[in-house]
Amino acid sequence: MTNNVATGGRSMIEVSLELRTRISEHIGFVIFADGGNAFSDEMPDDIGDLMWACGAGIRLYTGIGPLRLDVAAPLNRREGTDDSFQVYFSIGQSF
Repeated sequence: MTNNVATGGRSMIEVSLELRTRISEHIGFVIFADGGNAFSDEMPDDIGDLMWACGAGIRLYTGIGPLRLDVAAPLNRREGTDDSFQVYFSIGQSF
């Protein structure tokens, strides 16, 4: 990011950890942590500058796949760039 303008990158690192459990046949719960960043170099020298977020969600298992509702918050929020939290609604498996 240059002057609060996204400039893209030549490489990327992503890390995800998710713990899922079913409360009943049709309802589940999940907690997760995600990290990542894009870098201007093909092989970055310092990968310690990852952006991290964590969150929790609920799953409703249906015949067409799970309906997912997640709430996540950045752990190292950038003032003026990142929201304090975000809500995601999705259909289907996350990965």
